[in-house]
Amino acid sequence: MNMSIASLVHRAEFRRTCILSMVLCLSLGGASFASAQRVSKNERNHRTVLTAFRDVVATPKRSTVIVINDGKPAALGAIVDTAGYIITKASELHGALVCELDSGEKLPAELLGVHRETDLALLKIEAKDLPVIQWRTADEPLAGSWLATPGPGELPISIGVVGAISREIEAPSGILGILLDQDDKGPRIDQVMPGSGAERAGLLVNDIVTMVNGQLVKTREELIRYVRTFQPGEILKLKVLRNEKSIELAATLGNRSMFDESDKRRDFQNSLGGDLSERRTGFPAAIEHDSVLRPQDCGGPLVDLDGKAVGINIARAGRVSTYSLPASVVLPLIKNLKKGAEELDVSIWRKADGLALGSEVSDRQSNDK
Repeated sequence: MNMSIASLVHRAEFRRTCILSMVLCLSLGGASFASAQRVSKNERNHRTVLTAFRDVVATPKRSTVIVINDGKPAALGAIVDTAGYIITKASELHGALVCELDSGEKLPAELLGVHRETDLALLKIEAKDLPVIQWRTADEPLAGSWLATPGPGELPISIGVVGAISREIEAPSGILGILLDQDDKGPRIDQVMPGSGAERAGLLVNDIVTMVNGQLVKTREELIRYVRTFQPGEILKLKVLRNEKSIELAATLGNRSMFDESDKRRDFQNSLGGDLSERRTGFPAAIEHDSVLRPQDCGGPLVDLDGKAVGINIARAGRVSTYSLPASVVLPLIKNLKKGAEELDVSIWRKADGLALGSEVSDRQSNDK
């Protein structure tokens, strides 16, 4: 009887899942097969359970780096070229960058480019003969497949199960957190919302916004329309007039939930399992899995039971939800970013030196205000 290669692969994956579930049964003191598939998040991340995945992450962890931002861990990254190219999560990169290799060596990193739609960034470190992450390209993991997130140690940071195959994650607009009036010189800030990105950036009542990311704004409508094209977690470089003096500031856009009580309740419930990524929506395709990650654990590879990367973890989205960009999306972007062919994102700029990266990107449609 003829059988497709895909069917054989899926059967082999099912057998590996069964074997792993039996291993977990033993790890959990004789739990049933069914209960092993429903291991709680706390039990999954117990060292005894994670030990069952040590061999799974032994190879990919060598290709995983810690991206350090102004002296603090900001994200993970995956080595994608022996010459020192690394892919990571873009919206976490705001200052002087350093990559810590699996060996513990720390090297300065240069930000080469950003792909705004996927929130991916390409870094470059001065190193040779680095171990490159190996990708699973034949297919994507099925719902119910076990996955692991390698990190700096011998054991995975977390393990999880695919909850939904890749699909588009819609994007809301980011919120700056100001109310505007119109002045002869431009849009004037009438109110700054407590806890908003505008407040954290240092914007004040009566500031007049004259420029956003190098683009002149003359009316409140122009400013609102332009901000709508950006997502939560993205950074805007603002120029404002304050007491007739021009000041430059950087503001990180927040989520609509800061003003909507129903959204606040939902986000609070989602965050009970830990902090959520600021940028966690607006991806062209993402695999949803239930690994428990911190925002700073995103940006690195997500691997199958063979230790091959099925994607890049891109956001902690909810209490039981993490998103990973599939390999089919990531691989073409790596090639284009290395060639310099992709658009660079002017909304991501280095707070360390205040320089914008690249040129403007086209506006996108959004329904926020």
